[in-house]
Amino acid sequence: MNLSDLAKKAEAAKNKTTSHVKNHLIAYACGAASVACFGAGKFETKQFIGDDGHPGIEVVGAADKMRATAGIALGSVAACSAFMNVLRRMTEQDKKDAAMKKILEQKLQNNR
Repeated sequence: MNLSDLAKKAEAAKNKTTSHVKNHLIAYACGAASVACFGAGKFETKQFIGDDGHPGIEVVGAADKMRATAGIALGSVAACSAFMNVLRRMTEQDKKDAAMKKILEQKLQNNR
């Protein structure tokens, strides 16, 4: 076996492993931080009726609002990282099948 080919394979494996660990680390760290934000203490909330007439819940207090916003943002980053990892693993045929399924579901709903 050629040593330069072996070095290239080793470098590719190292890059793949580093990317895999980094993506999972980001997802788990952001997910854990999101849970910590939501789990830290009680949120003071109040109910209200929105402009569209639907009831909702509002977080009261600057500290609680910042904690809730941080939790949502970190949870979104974790979900995005996990979603991108799944997308990267999908083959072209999987992507075509998913697109075709979505098109068929839309046609089925339009016919109802």
